[in-house]
Amino acid sequence: MSSDDSPDTRDSGATPSAGQLANIIESNSFADWYRQQQFEENIRNGQPYFNGPQSETPAKKVSPSELLKCQRKIYYKHRNAPEETEDPDGIFLFGSHFEEEVAEKFLDDVVDADGMYLRNSMWVNFEVRTDDGPVQVRGSTDPVIVDEESQPILLTEIKTTGSLNLTEPKRHHLAQAHAYMEGLSRKYGREVRDVVLLYAERDTLKVKTFHEEFDAEFWKQIVEWMHENKWHQMVGLLPPADPEYSWECEYCDYQERCGEGQNL
Repeated sequence: MSSDDSPDTRDSGATPSAGQLANIIESNSFADWYRQQQFEENIRNGQPYFNGPQSETPAKKVSPSELLKCQRKIYYKHRNAPEETEDPDGIFLFGSHFEEEVAEKFLDDVVDADGMYLRNSMWVNFEVRTDDGPVQVRGSTDPVIVDEESQPILLTEIKTTGSLNLTEPKRHHLAQAHAYMEGLSRKYGREVRDVVLLYAERDTLKVKTFHEEFDAEFWKQIVEWMHENKWHQMVGLLPPADPEYSWECEYCDYQERCGEGQNL
């Protein structure tokens, strides 16, 4: 028996060989380890329900992060259709670490002044009226600059991207920010009408920012999207495959089911 084929010695007290270590540090082992880490973190956070299968999302509910994206994709997602590809966890993980370990520290230094503070996030939960009844919008913001009573002053949206070739914020990010501004305004009874969208390039960590104000006409377009989304969910009719952005098809979890995949 070669050293590479010898039994696992981690529990025997013997020192593993280089070959055994190489077998331990391989892709499947990492995937199993990462899944277990996520499983345990959900339990620690009091969210064990994330470890089980997801339930269907009621027709009247929507997340700010879903706004102005492909109606068909959101339809499949809300119906809990099985995803055909694995989530790009590395991108999400990088974005989370950038927000928590870099952007929040930067913003905390920026607001280092009397009467201003930084909250990591703020929860919104409100209803929007549409022609087919109310739609419930629920979600958690990125960091918010607040006053000494923890009342919101300025919303931020932290995004990571492959390229900073942007002349304006991406519309679905701006839609997400509008939902948060509207929700915070209603919740706290004050006008929260400003947001800074901060984009960080993943390869270089260079940053570009956009200061935007609440646009009532744009909000009407978002509400119309909510109405269309709810109507398709209520009647059980598949929306047309008409995404607003070309990249949505390329990275969609439901390409084959939709008919846009390559395995036809």
